[in-house]
Amino acid sequence: MRSEAGRWERRLPVSIGALTVTACLGASLAGTVLPSAAQGDAFGQLYADQDKAAPAAVEPDAFEPDDTQEQAATLTPGEPQERTLHNLEDEDWATFTLAEAATVTVRTSGASGSTDTAMGLFGRGRTEEFELLRKNDDTPEANSLYSSIRGYNLAPGTYRVHIVPVDFGGRGPGPYTLSLELGPTVEVPADGGEPDNSRSRARRVTPGARAVRRTFHTLGDVDYFSFHLKHTSEVTILTGPTSATSTNKFGDTYLFLYRGSREVAADDDSGEQKYAAIRKKLAAGTYTVSVLDFGPLVDPGYSFRVTARRVRR
Repeated sequence: MRSEAGRWERRLPVSIGALTVTACLGASLAGTVLPSAAQGDAFGQLYADQDKAAPAAVEPDAFEPDDTQEQAATLTPGEPQERTLHNLEDEDWATFTLAEAATVTVRTSGASGSTDTAMGLFGRGRTEEFELLRKNDDTPEANSLYSSIRGYNLAPGTYRVHIVPVDFGGRGPGPYTLSLELGPTVEVPADGGEPDNSRSRARRVTPGARAVRRTFHTLGDVDYFSFHLKHTSEVTILTGPTSATSTNKFGDTYLFLYRGSREVAADDDSGEQKYAAIRKKLAAGTYTVSVLDFGPLVDPGYSFRVTARRVRR
């Protein structure tokens, strides 16, 4: 496994590393720990138990060597690149620059359907580090083993795309097409909870109350909530679609739970679909929760709810 960016994982460990992100493309992420391209090894492999059957030999493509960020080839809108992941250790990097804000779609595709890719989209925060903004394994719209990421309202700047093979039943390495599409920005109104992008502005919720609805109105938006427990309780913190008929069936949230400044739990995909959920026994006290968006699609809506069951001695 390479130390450059590693194989970022679906499941978020409680402790990722020392990087504390203060902002992501202009949106405050104060106090939130996130992966960066420089410390992606903390995420391990995308799949820990991959099928290791040796795939057929694949020739390297014309963009090699491109196994590091510094070797990334320029990706131009409307000019697809024919590439290969020529073995299980191969990883491809590409880069593109936006002169103005746009909605961006990056995808892998292919005629044979025999290549299984995973993709990460990285952008600069105020720390000037390239940080993971979006991730996707299987394109949700097409039920495909290829990958697709749509970033809405991406700010002007330079971005990097990381593609790795996923060896699933021998369908990992192989040829694929990498393409970039630009579209107009999408107006997403701020929800009624804004501004709530820091712990000091966390919105108080009552355990057991109805779910609240929120939106990620800009790329990198973070929502903070707080709740108070009078007694030691079994607590469930859930994110999910805004309703049973929501069009956002592929939302992907992260949850971080804090008591004071101490992180006590974190989760990626333990809830419905790829939404995050935390289930934990907690002592009486006040807690803060941050919710981050890593979904591959444009629909940024989600629901948030906390329930608590008192633990009696």
